[in-house]
Amino acid sequence: MSRRSRILVVSLLAAAAACSDAVAPVAGTLTVSLTTPYGNVDEAVLLVLRSPTPPASEQATGTLVLWRDAPPGTMDTLVLTGILGTGPLLTLGVTDVNQVSHYQAQLVQVAAERSHVLRELTGYSVAVSK
Repeated sequence: MSRRSRILVVSLLAAAAACSDAVAPVAGTLTVSLTTPYGNVDEAVLLVLRSPTPPASEQATGTLVLWRDAPPGTMDTLVLTGILGTGPLLTLGVTDVNQVSHYQAQLVQVAAERSHVLRELTGYSVAVSK
């Protein structure tokens, strides 16, 4: 075997070994959570969810109700209604929980309980986690 052939074989073996170290997708659930400065005095949130692939499922947590205007996609506008406080809003069934950093939630509006006044978003945040 020539020197060039040996180098090629070693390179191919190294590439194959590197590929075998890749992490296989792990299907599971991600959680979208809200942090609010007001406790349990909000009644609705409007958020945009961006994902690398459409979630297999979306489920509001607790007594919250999830509203949407289209089937799940890679960019969804969602409304959740009910008594909102700091904690989980919804769960997402995904094909790979290891891709959590590719899922982003953006809070667009929050409405106060009873008055439905739109709140300033200062102090609010949403996050996607395992």
